[in-house]
Amino acid sequence: ILDKGINQFIYENGWGKSTLAVFIKAMLYGLEEKGKRKGFFEREHYYPWNNGRFGGSIIIEQEGKNYKITRYFGFQKKSEDTFEVLNLESNLSAESILKCSEPGIFFLGIDKESNRKMAGKKTRCYRPEKRKHHVPSRRSRR
Repeated sequence: ILDKGINQFIYENGWGKSTLAVFIKAMLYGLEEKGKRKGFFEREHYYPWNNGRFGGSIIIEQEGKNYKITRYFGFQKKSEDTFEVLNLESNLSAESILKCSEPGIFFLGIDKESNRKMAGKKTRCYRPEKRKHHVPSRRSRR
């Protein structure tokens, strides 16, 4: 369960921080199909080795109402995916959210492309206590 506001996950490599971020993004926006463009495909990367289903569900609160998003993904194509959004207060399908297929637009107010651009920004941590001495770069040596 996440707290309201900003949540920070500060752990060593291998604790699942990136996997959690991909899972949340996948629930809100789905996973891209493997297409003609080259590159890393999360759908292929996270597909189980035993060829089983993969996906899950997440509960999100919006304006005092709880919604459950459930998605399962096929190996390569969106046509193999299943997608459902339930209003947990009424236990009925949230048809207005289903129509757009990107719950991120409803819950966050941003589409998949905008989310990709924001989430793709890398940050650098500077921890002076870990540095023993400064080695100038070649450009700064004269």
